[in-house]
Formats: sequence, C-alpha cells, structure tokens
Amino acid sequence: MIQRIQSVYLLVVFILTVLMFFFPLAHLIGADGNVFEFIYRGIPAQQEGGEAILKAWPIAILMGLIALDSLVTIFLYKKRMLQIRFTVFNILLMLGLMVLIYFNVSNQAEVMNASVEYKLVNVFPLISAILSYLAIRGIGKDEAMIRSMDRIR
Repeated sequence: MIQRIQSVYLLVVFILTVLMFFFPLAHLIGADGNVFEFIYRGIPAQQEGGEAILKAWPIAILMGLIALDSLVTIFLYKKRMLQIRFTVFNILLMLGLMVLIYFNVSNQAEVMNASVEYKLVNVFPLISAILSYLAIRGIGKDEAMIRSMDRIR
C-alpha cells in the first residue's frame, strides 16, 4: 500500500493539507497598522471572547474534504479506477480552495481597507495538485500493467 509511489504522493498531499490548518494563510495590514491573521476559519477577534471579524467556514470545510479525500484514496489501492476518480476530484477541490482563499482574503482586505501579505502556505494546494497528478500517472501505470498481464497470450 504505502510502498507504491502514488501512495507516497497522496500521503504528502494529506500532510500538506493538514499543515495548512496550523499556519496563517495571509496577514492583513490595516491602514492604522493593525495586523490581522487570516487563518483557515477566518479572522478571529483580537481580544478573547469577541466576535470573529470574518468567518470563513467554507475554507475549513474544503480543506477538511481535501485531507479526508487524500487519506481515503490511499486505501483504495485495490480499486485503481475509483482511486483515479477520487484523485481527480481532489485536484478540483484544491483548485477551488486556492480560488476561495484568494477571493475571501481579497474581499476582506477591500472591506477593511488593508494590504494583503500572502504566506507560503498558499502554495501547498498547488503543490498538492501537482503531486496528485503524479499519483494519477502512477495509478495509470499500475492499471496498464495489470491489464497487460490479464491478456491471453
């Protein structure tokens, strides 16, 4: 299972997605010099117990779906075509996540009249999409090898 290269790719996708939960996605720097962290669930309140400035639950849900999909896909190694479909779906989710993060941060920066400083973590979905594509190629090679052995000679 994990000895296949595509399983390693999918495991790295899972790890990168989980890491996104622990690091801020962007910093918004207000005109008055206040710095707000945009994390996976939005912009939390500055003081304890206050209402969040922005709630971005769709981003958190999408990140959770990506992590869950990549983890489930690893264990579908006996069903290669289903594994390919799940991985393609995961790539679409990753591209959607990148767009959603960009639009949420841009809209909030416009509302707050703030400048945006994106973090390196925003590259993780792109890296994950590339690794997922490589996983699809590996799964396809496995499928081709199995089909070639099934032929009657």
